Amino acid sequence: MREILLKAAMTLFAKHGYEKVTIKAIAEEAGVTSGMISYYFGGKGGLYREVLRSLFLAYERRLAGFRVDGEKDCALLLKEYFATARKIYEENPDFATIICREGADPSDEFRTQLREHEERMGGDYLKHLIRHCIDSGAIRSDFPVHILARILSLNANYYRIPISLHDTLHPHEAFDVREYFDLLGELFISGLKKNV
Repeated sequence: MREILLKAAMTLFAKHGYEKVTIKAIAEEAGVTSGMISYYFGGKGGLYREVLRSLFLAYERRLAGFRVDGEKDCALLLKEYFATARKIYEENPDFATIICREGADPSDEFRTQLREHEERMGGDYLKHLIRHCIDSGAIRSDFPVHILARILSLNANYYRIPISLHDTLHPHEAFDVREYFDLLGELFISGLKKNV
């Protein structure tokens, strides 16, 4: 029952945003009574918290195999990161929409869940990746690490925005998501390479 409610809520939160979704709508989508939401989650807020938590945990499971290894080439690490991000969103398509909604105006719950996610991942893993690339001499060191980490995150986690813009401007031209993610690592590393 919990999983059915989570799936229904995730779909509705992605489609309409937290504020516009009612308990009644979630119950109807799940085919249960409204009381089940209170029983399992204590209300809409608890259900949303669990939706976010489950999405971040799915992200973490996928990223478990992604580690910044001192022996790995920086370009390869970036490619692996973007390939992993693509797989995460293929498996959890509503996550990308929720991330885009929350990224523009984060709720307190999203902020809490994001911080907990980073703690479980051992800190800001994208900052670790950038530092590794700088320390290995693969990229320039004259850019702030925290800004580069957010640029990486923006390109991977908010990819739905360029797709939406593309679909609006060029509705008859396909947007290849796999190609988008494949290009990201290459563009990032080539744009930041040290001048030799």
